[in-house]
Amino acid sequence: AAIDEFGNLHGHGAIYLVGGGDRLKRSRARLIEMIKLHKVTVVAIGNGTACREAEQLVADVLANELQGEEISYVIVNEAGASVYSTSPVGREELGQYEAAQRSAVSIGRRLLDPLSELVKINPANIGVGLYQHDMKAKHLQESLDAVVESCVNYVGVDLNTASPSLLSYVSGLNQLTARRVYEYRQQHGPFATREQLREVPGVGEATFVQAAGFLKIAGGDNPLDGTWIHPESYDAARGVLERLGGSVEELAAQVQRVQGEIARRRRQVAAFAEGLHPTPQEEPAQEQAVAVAEAAPPTDTEPPVAAATETDQQAAASEPAPELPSAEPEAAAEADAATPAVESTAEPAAEAVVESTPEAEAPAEPSPAAPIETPATEDAAAVAQAEEEAAAEATPAWEVTTRAAEADASQLAAELGIGEMLCRDILTSLTRPGRDPREDLPPPLFRREILKLEDLKPGMQLAGTVLNVVDFGAFVDIGLHDTGLVHISRLADHFIKDPHEVVGVGDTLHVWVTGVDKARRRVSLTAIAPGTEKPAPPRRRGKRPPAEGAAKPAERPARQDRNKGQSRRGEKRDRGGKGDRGRKESPPPRSKTFTLQPKTKAAPKLSKAMKEGRAPLRTFGD
Repeated sequence: AAIDEFGNLHGHGAIYLVGGGDRLKRSRARLIEMIKLHKVTVVAIGNGTACREAEQLVADVLANELQGEEISYVIVNEAGASVYSTSPVGREELGQYEAAQRSAVSIGRRLLDPLSELVKINPANIGVGLYQHDMKAKHLQESLDAVVESCVNYVGVDLNTASPSLLSYVSGLNQLTARRVYEYRQQHGPFATREQLREVPGVGEATFVQAAGFLKIAGGDNPLDGTWIHPESYDAARGVLERLGGSVEELAAQVQRVQGEIARRRRQVAAFAEGLHPTPQEEPAQEQAVAVAEAAPPTDTEPPVAAATETDQQAAASEPAPELPSAEPEAAAEADAATPAVESTAEPAAEAVVESTPEAEAPAEPSPAAPIETPATEDAAAVAQAEEEAAAEATPAWEVTTRAAEADASQLAAELGIGEMLCRDILTSLTRPGRDPREDLPPPLFRREILKLEDLKPGMQLAGTVLNVVDFGAFVDIGLHDTGLVHISRLADHFIKDPHEVVGVGDTLHVWVTGVDKARRRVSLTAIAPGTEKPAPPRRRGKRPPAEGAAKPAERPARQDRNKGQSRRGEKRDRGGKGDRGRKESPPPRSKTFTLQPKTKAAPKLSKAMKEGRAPLRTFGD
């Protein structure tokens, strides 16, 4: 299935991994056709049946037919995808498609937004551990639902894009109210403020108070609706902003910048494998401009920036400054007041930019970096200027976040008359507006080829995903057909009793190869970086020294050997060649048998009355 960045299905087909030669050729051609037709940048492969065969096919296609394309693949956990394909939610969302196609769409959506997709599946069907169904179904369902609900509320939900399945796990909402919120959004359009949530039928004051803090609105009328600040604390948040010398408008600029940065990262992450490109934060503005010029592929409508002619440079230099997309009003006024000066200096500046890059003489080849769309009339200098102006516009907001991080929460709380914990929460929200806790987690591992056992060497660094955790270590998928093992002694640089203390299934680990057994196809790994291992303490030899503070034991006299001069036990004496002839061997000791006889009590004599029949007898023996 081919889906876009929003999870919408654009095409589907069947690809066979086994069969005759013609069948495999048609499947291979179909895969290449779908990738080129829908401009696929990442291929998500489920980790279920025939996962390695599918990975081999995709890697072979990327290495041969699509060698020059920036496409990678990633392994996705497909637990519960078949359950979704036959569930009422799956039939409602993708009713016109078959169950296998719904499963493929679910696997792709899990790579885009795992939380939004996994909430559509009963948690008991995801496979959270062994023997989970041995406990009562009611207790299991309550525990799993509580975990999912805590995860959803910890991350937060976008009110304008969330599905009813995701909204039903928000605090204060249930399946009925979540469905009503979804239907209200379908009828009246996206929510502009959190206050509109009160207009939804079935959402009362108590429901609004519980749910509003976890529902966010990106790009709404009130910038505070995009933060973690609750509507009840908006007045306190405005007071904190005033004390910090900022305003809500500056916060809105910062929120937009963060959201734009997140969107840009998502576009770039979808197109590169880990470790192939520098991160966007490490590139200065000028380097980003050069990277944009080199990354733009030559097309009929958009020629390479580096191949611009002198006429184009003069035309670009003669254009008025206000036509730039992000030009400031002050810069526009100065440009109108001093047009000749601009015309005289713009051309050398453009020439300097073109001459500063040696690649400008030839058409730029596509670089490994993700393609960034730029207008056809924009050159490297304009891009650099736009970046600088955008950074200048966002400077006040950055100053507000910096001051919020350095502010004294207790002093601000005392001045504003609010609680110190509330003030700390507000400052945290202002420090990272629009934050997503999942940004701090390691990204998925993107690959372009399959490793071979012959390519591994001791000391090689790899990145892998933990597939299973056992008592003696963890099995890690490093891109081989067989998994590698990290022994429990090499999971951490300190003693651990249980591997679950440091790793879990699905975690991303950076490991180093310590040994390769090609005969048995086994790979030994370590999670401890080379050079950081703690040396093993030397083994003690001789007597153990006494503990500190303990009394020195008294010296015992040397033990005299009573059998001095005699041979040691078990050795035979030399009898002058006679051997053991004439020697009487003592017979083995006989086993003695002891018979324990119980003491018998003498039976009491019959009384005179018993003999005469006046008293009853005790037993038949009487």
